[in-house]
Amino acid sequence: MLRKCIDCGLEATSKHDLDLFVSNKNCLHNKANLCKKCNFKRAMNHRKLHPDSRNKYDIKYRETHKEECRKRQRVWGKKNRSTRNAGTARYRAAKLQATPVWADSEIINDFYVEAQYHQLEVDHIIPLQSDLVCGLHVEHNLQLLSKEENVSKHNKKWPDQW
Repeated sequence: MLRKCIDCGLEATSKHDLDLFVSNKNCLHNKANLCKKCNFKRAMNHRKLHPDSRNKYDIKYRETHKEECRKRQRVWGKKNRSTRNAGTARYRAAKLQATPVWADSEIINDFYVEAQYHQLEVDHIIPLQSDLVCGLHVEHNLQLLSKEENVSKHNKKWPDQW
């Protein structure tokens, strides 16, 4: 036995099993006596018990590592474009107070995933902002359009004008 978790008792009997344990350069085999799952549980419990200290640490880290954090966000955004687009739309709709409590966010997110898959854009049938009337950010008001169709539509076309 090379390592044994002090919380759950998980044992590492081979070098391959050591990957399940937390790295620590000061310990034998450069691994601590704590598996990654138990370490995660401890960290989450600590965050719940001490939310202020963690927030202060996060703020300080982001201030001292601005470029690194921005780069990480850009990489994540490129890998998760549909999630990012759905979040951006949710943010815009929240600013306009256009998302009612009964809106199904999972179906709305699925629209953005589908759009990303087919290389289309999600369009609001009745625009969120218009001189005539403002639509809602709900699943029944969404459709998939090509970029050209969406750009030509603007806020001017209504469902009965097609």
